[in-house]
Amino acid sequence: MSSLSEHITVIKPKSSIFDIDWKELWRFRELFFFLVWRDVKVKYKQSALGALWAIIVPFVQMVIFTLLFSNVAKLPTDGVNPAVFYYSGLLIWTYFATALSFSSNSLVQSKNILTKIYFPRLIMPSAPALAALVDFAIAFVILIVMMIYYQTAVSFAILLMPIFVIMAMVTATGTGLLFSALNVKYRDIGFALPFITQIWMYGTVIVPYSKIPDAWGVLKTIYMLNPMAASVEGFRWSMLHLNLSTTRMIDNKIVSLPVEFPWELIGLGTISMILIFTLGLWYFRKMEDTFADIV
Repeated sequence: MSSLSEHITVIKPKSSIFDIDWKELWRFRELFFFLVWRDVKVKYKQSALGALWAIIVPFVQMVIFTLLFSNVAKLPTDGVNPAVFYYSGLLIWTYFATALSFSSNSLVQSKNILTKIYFPRLIMPSAPALAALVDFAIAFVILIVMMIYYQTAVSFAILLMPIFVIMAMVTATGTGLLFSALNVKYRDIGFALPFITQIWMYGTVIVPYSKIPDAWGVLKTIYMLNPMAASVEGFRWSMLHLNLSTTRMIDNKIVSLPVEFPWELIGLGTISMILIFTLGLWYFRKMEDTFADIV
């Protein structure tokens, strides 16, 4: 009798929305890593260029941004070569956008699994945040090559870089939990998400934080509450801070100063990241009992 009881799984109703069975998640770790591997394979299945798309997308965007915003619009890039400046921002942004896209569509695209077997539903929209790291790692090599080519110095600040990747990961997971739950009930999310992501990108990657004036008022506050702005700026600072510089008017003279670590932006962005993740987890847990019925 005791040997049989060891193989019995008891599914209990959750006592609260934030009641997460971590032991159960650990027991399903193999399914989690299978979904991660599946997301990596599916993305480039029957693709002639395969993983090269991980490089092509941010690289082509970097070329366009450099031509439009640096050469034509003459927007500042904090003293860094425009190609390196925009590619570094687009690198971390592309990781976020990829993880968010796969996460938001994960439940709808896997409805056959969702309706037939039991497993912790949190696994499905969480896996893409890890799978997208493969693309990030491939594209990161190109950033290193560009920095060497343009003689961009690095320092020990590069050790802080994983912190800002984790910020993007948590933000993508939290937003993905929210949108994946909404997408089950409202399929409009699938159509609206690319538009939302595009607008979000333009409000994050183009203008350096050091060049946003206090005169922007509410708009600057909104920008600072953007967790991806904190992730992008922090990532750039950790990779490029020895090369970053900004100009200030001091005693009627234009003086070049090093760009300081954006403490205020990182602080507010971290708070927003936590709030977004909490909101996404709350709504996902609230709605997960209905997924199999309406998907």
